[in-house]
Amino acid sequence: MPPAEWLPVVLAAGLSRRMGAPKLALAHDGVSVLAASVDAVRRATGRLPLVVAPAGGPVFALACQLGVVVAQNAAPERGLSASLAIAAQAAGRRGLLVFLGDEPKVSGAAVAAVAAAVARWPAAQLVVPRFRGDVPGHPVYVARSLLAGVDRLSGDRGARALAAGLPPERVRAVVVDEVPPGDLDTPEDWERFQQQRSAAERNPSRPGPN
Repeated sequence: MPPAEWLPVVLAAGLSRRMGAPKLALAHDGVSVLAASVDAVRRATGRLPLVVAPAGGPVFALACQLGVVVAQNAAPERGLSASLAIAAQAAGRRGLLVFLGDEPKVSGAAVAAVAAAVARWPAAQLVVPRFRGDVPGHPVYVARSLLAGVDRLSGDRGARALAAGLPPERVRAVVVDEVPPGDLDTPEDWERFQQQRSAAERNPSRPGPN
């Protein structure tokens, strides 16, 4: 999958209802969740991603400080589908490699597995990594041809909804032998993430949360 054919994008316009505060602005040792996620994508892909952030507010301000291109989502209440449509417009003729802003534990292995699958199955319009326990996750590759239908989506429906009804050769899953990276959705998730980060900092020889 040549990099020129896809745009890495971090969807970061969620409303953080379950967290009760803008979760991507939360910081551990001075590093925000959004900054950690963008850095993980940069390291995994070798490229700075597009970040789709809500218009105004702390998450947008943080995104603008990260040296990335930022696309504003003026209607984050419309759900993930609105951010995906904005990313598709920014991608032009390219496909998307879609990441979530609240997954700072994304790995290079997952990106490499998705890239290898796209190269192996060039007819695939959607490639989804499946982690241990057969858990689907990110990044998800979405071909340009599939993004043509993004305006039909609403709410939190994403690329998998676009692929509904496609023949098997158009939708591929690739196994990634890792624990699912997991989202940071609740205060409990955030507390657990901080504990893992602190443990990794005390024991740098042990694998950390990302």
